[in-house]
Amino acid sequence: MSDWILGSPNWLRPASFLLITYAIVLVWSYRRILPENPKMLVALLLKCAGIFLLCVCLLEPRKAIERPRPQANAFAILVDSSQSMLVDNDSADDVKRRRQRDLDDQSPWQLRLAQDFRLRRYRFDEVLVPVADFADIQFDGWESRLYSTIQDLSNRFRDVPLAGVLLFSDGNATDSKTNASLESIPFPIYPVLPVGISNVRDLRIGSLTVRNSEFETAPVSIDATLEHDGLKGRTALVRIHDSSGVCIEEKSIVLGSTRDVDAVSFRFRPRTSGVSSYRIETVLRSEASAIDRGRTREEVTLVNNHREFLVDRGRGPFRILYVAGRPNWEHKFLKRAIEEDDELRMASLIRIAHREPMFNFRDVRVESSNPLFSGFEDIPEEEKERFDQQVFIRLGMESEWDSATPDIKSRGFPKSAEELFSYEAIILDDLEVEFFNQEQMLLLRQFVSRRGGVLVMLGGQESYLGKNFQDTPLGELLPVYIASDDRSGKWSGTQGELWRFGLTREGWLEPFMRLRETEAAEQVRLQNMPNFAVRNRIRATKPGSTMLATIEAVDKIENAIPSIVWQRFGRGRTASVLVGDLWRWQLQNPEPNAPGLSTFWRQFTRWLISDVPKRVSARWELPADEGPATRELVVTVLNERFLPDDSAQIIVRLTRPAAEPLDLIAAPSPNVAGEYRLNVAARSPGVYLAEVEAQSGDGSRIDTAQAGFVSEPAQKEFESIVPNRTNLEELAKRTGGKLLRTDELDRFVERIPTEKVPVVDYLQEPLWHRAWVITAALICLFGEWWFRRRSGLS
Repeated sequence: MSDWILGSPNWLRPASFLLITYAIVLVWSYRRILPENPKMLVALLLKCAGIFLLCVCLLEPRKAIERPRPQANAFAILVDSSQSMLVDNDSADDVKRRRQRDLDDQSPWQLRLAQDFRLRRYRFDEVLVPVADFADIQFDGWESRLYSTIQDLSNRFRDVPLAGVLLFSDGNATDSKTNASLESIPFPIYPVLPVGISNVRDLRIGSLTVRNSEFETAPVSIDATLEHDGLKGRTALVRIHDSSGVCIEEKSIVLGSTRDVDAVSFRFRPRTSGVSSYRIETVLRSEASAIDRGRTREEVTLVNNHREFLVDRGRGPFRILYVAGRPNWEHKFLKRAIEEDDELRMASLIRIAHREPMFNFRDVRVESSNPLFSGFEDIPEEEKERFDQQVFIRLGMESEWDSATPDIKSRGFPKSAEELFSYEAIILDDLEVEFFNQEQMLLLRQFVSRRGGVLVMLGGQESYLGKNFQDTPLGELLPVYIASDDRSGKWSGTQGELWRFGLTREGWLEPFMRLRETEAAEQVRLQNMPNFAVRNRIRATKPGSTMLATIEAVDKIENAIPSIVWQRFGRGRTASVLVGDLWRWQLQNPEPNAPGLSTFWRQFTRWLISDVPKRVSARWELPADEGPATRELVVTVLNERFLPDDSAQIIVRLTRPAAEPLDLIAAPSPNVAGEYRLNVAARSPGVYLAEVEAQSGDGSRIDTAQAGFVSEPAQKEFESIVPNRTNLEELAKRTGGKLLRTDELDRFVERIPTEKVPVVDYLQEPLWHRAWVITAALICLFGEWWFRRRSGLS
């Protein structure tokens, strides 16, 4: 604000009279000279101007100005101390010394600023830290939380007059900005742009996508993008390393123009189960050997040349219960396939005899046990089934399972939730609906809906039959509507009719349904598959179900009918395999050395159980009320009936980068039943892995779980290596500040804008006290005298 006022307004009329009178006299004196010498008009005007300035001074004009009241306002100097501030073509040590020299507290601009303001110095990276000076600033932070720092600074000076903030930053923020947070800032921000970097060369990994799949040929897919500056046409190497440093795969790629994004993909199979860490890195081919030997590099930084990621392949064993109404070939090939997967375990319960009426009129001393046990004297009498009981054989019951499944060991299908819920999946084959009583069918429903398990019904001879099948809980669980008649429709048409297997659109999109790497190879595989002779007839698929595969008649033109269908049911999944002789695929496989039925069964089973919850699960979360360097481990514990368990003790073994493992205890959550939480500081970049063990009240182990995350603050910190001028200009514009350069600081502190200075003094400065006024008046008077003397006048 600048306004002019008159200190002696009563002199306005006398001064005006003197000025007009003198002008008339001056013109009258020049009346004879001007016609003869027109150049004297300049002398006349100079004389009038000089007299005008002197007459104006008689009015004592004063300028009203605003100036910050000395030491009444604070002024903050905010310096970004993250590592990106050292990115330059020079060495990091040289850049650090240059930055420290620019921020010296004895520099002229800081001394001048301290005369009028109370200086407050801060540095920031992850958090805002007050400092006495910047002599020891190291620029070693991993983040530039610019916008949250400005908000924090605003809260600190809520009740203190703050005239402005000088911000030394490259503008590359690692946190997100909001329009509301910038508009609410009450003080102006003056960003100071560092010296620009020219001819920069940098290669970095941009986005990274990791996808886990259930198919065996390549269960992990890695898609990465390469970004670069000044390296067009150069060849880069991209490598994948495991946690021990062994190179799994390497690819080379020629870099395009700067605006292009170069993509590279990897597909590999992890050697271990559970959570594994991997590292992807890129380097110029010309510098690969030099960097390995620690020599000088061509890029400005190598921090953004690598990233770490985790692959969670799950930790078994995943337990599967196979229940069949008769011995069959499907069980044979399914068991072989699952035995080849180290993480899958299958227990088989196969019925070999139905119930029989228990009576005998010929001999009252006849044995009550089933005749199948006759001659086996080594079997205890209490373990022999009676006439009126079904007879089963049990396969795959290892000793570690016996204690967990006592009902399976002694009798038929489980009758309690604790026993049934110990499995992740139930596979039913060749079973009529009368095999289960009402209690067992309701238990199966709870197994899927509440426990989150998987129920699969294969297309055996007795499957999907019975007048009342659809009206039972078992019929409700399946993703298809069962045909209402009793026995018709078991075989398709006439005996000997063949059916061709094919994939639906949804089946083509699911990787676990494909066994070849390319679509063309998969089409050839489907054409070479044997034809099937048995299919189960259904009325329709249920709404919300997904049909993955179909079969269609070989010799007839008919619409394809479903063969593999699945659906979500509660927390779990159910699936129907409506082809009754998939074993033909194994017997008539035209490519015995290529993935076939065994691979299909493993992939299909793995996909089904991929989302099945376990009794103990763990995950990492980012707390809303904590900083980015803090993560929270959330552990969920369920009891044997898969209800929340609040009586467990959670022991966590935390593995950190470049540090000794820690043994910690997670505390119960006050808000969620069965949930336990643990906060962990993750300030060092690298992989953090938590091994969780849940123990019951008596000290016995419930289950274990793994969870990991990667802390990579350098990813966003070095996402761009040149100053972000756009962010800094927007920050200055939104807050009423101005973008400055380092060489403009001296001029800026001399005349700091006072529009947003909270405490100011209003001063009046007389015009007469300004040197240019008397100087201009004297120049005008002496100029008129010089013109007259030059023309020979007195």
